[in-house]
Amino acid sequence: MRTFFITSFTFLFFSASAQLSYSPSKTFVMYLNKNKLHYDGIMIHNLSNDTVKLKWSLVSIDTIAGSYFDFCASGDCYLGIPASGSFPIINPLDSGWAKMHFWTGNNTGTCKAVLYVYELGNSENGDTLTYYLHVTEPNSIAEVKTPVVFSVYPNPANNNICIRIPAEITYRYSIYDITGKEVISEKAKGNYNVPLGTLVNGLYVLSVKDSSGKVQTKKFRVER
Repeated sequence: MRTFFITSFTFLFFSASAQLSYSPSKTFVMYLNKNKLHYDGIMIHNLSNDTVKLKWSLVSIDTIAGSYFDFCASGDCYLGIPASGSFPIINPLDSGWAKMHFWTGNNTGTCKAVLYVYELGNSENGDTLTYYLHVTEPNSIAEVKTPVVFSVYPNPANNNICIRIPAEITYRYSIYDITGKEVISEKAKGNYNVPLGTLVNGLYVLSVKDSSGKVQTKKFRVER
């Protein structure tokens, strides 16, 4: 097993100078059979009206023989995970991502990578992103499933917003405000009309989690 510790930081859970949210969360867990490749990871949403310039530092990485991570900072992808680097600029009300190509070899076990992400010029107030890769024998666990695809309309919304899903599946939807606070969370099935009567004007993030645990998000605005 290869273990590297690059540096250490005092971690904070929230960015102080930029309103960021992470989906599905700041921890991403991937299960893959041996000798597989899959690309997935963490979305970074800039909920502010300011441009955000982020940097990262590799805190630690622990891999088993034959399995490894290749990092993608939005559109910039690398072999392995560099010790540090910069993300492309994330425009106001836009998103970037911190994703991995997860590679598995012939050995089962768990790999882990930890990144520290922070805004340029404000390295003391950042976020810790953690990635787990569990390598399994074939048939020991279900392969990763594609997250449910959905759309929302109208956007901007007034009193209601409709979640449109191309199948009669059961899921949980959650709505978060720009501070990351969950303001609505309910179970639903198929196309669903969500009342927004309690929400004030502003930007929100709608998260849909399917039965496999996969999450997708979309931004929408309430305007009355």
